[in-house]
Amino acid sequence: MVTAKKQAGTRKPITPKSVRDKKARLAAERAAREEAIAEQLENAEQRRMERNKELRREADVTAKKLKAARHLIAISTPRDPVPEPKPKRRPSRRNKKKAVAQANAIDDMNLFMFIPKGKNVPGASKEEPGLCARCDKKLIGWPKRKLVVYRQMIPRPFTPAVQFQKMKIMDVDITRTEIRASNNYPDRVNLATTWYHSYCLSEGQLNHIREKGARFGTSIDRELREEILKKCELELEEDNVDVDEEDLPEGSGTIDA
Repeated sequence: MVTAKKQAGTRKPITPKSVRDKKARLAAERAAREEAIAEQLENAEQRRMERNKELRREADVTAKKLKAARHLIAISTPRDPVPEPKPKRRPSRRNKKKAVAQANAIDDMNLFMFIPKGKNVPGASKEEPGLCARCDKKLIGWPKRKLVVYRQMIPRPFTPAVQFQKMKIMDVDITRTEIRASNNYPDRVNLATTWYHSYCLSEGQLNHIREKGARFGTSIDRELREEILKKCELELEEDNVDVDEEDLPEGSGTIDA
């Protein structure tokens, strides 16, 4: 019997079906590997979460033990005697009264004024006219309407009080009565004047005027006064007095806002 020998270089023919089968087999193997890796990652995440819970539980137990140990140490350690609180220093009533008197002295200089046609506010000049601190407009009397302004005094650093002993050492011929008169707060304070249109006043300023009482210059007549009180929602009280507009404090004038 004669048998045919197989050739060493023979291969299976590559057909479309064999290619599809090989691709399907490789895809199945790749899917199996990805599924195995995902399962391993999920198991590792579960182990990590369980380990974190265990560590957190151990930390809580340690914290409770430390808290209990601190409590035992605290109750077994004798406490130092609690020192008595120091008595609070009572504020000086004289200083309070002095501050109130100083504020009232400044408030007495705030007033409404009427500016005639073409005139400036007191203390201003043509070169440097008065300016409204709110709208920054010139305060010159209007030709057709009445211009009503509000003068508000602002305290500035004041000169120190004169001491009789120093004057005596310096051999200055001055009496105690003259020193007391010169040491009055309104005489020593350097007040700066700020001007506002009557319609530029803020609600806070109006509330302050309602509380302290409105004051008017001698240039404002009864009719204009009632108009101002109605427009600013002020009440006519006994404190609403007339003030001589010529009695301006020294150093007063207009300042830029």
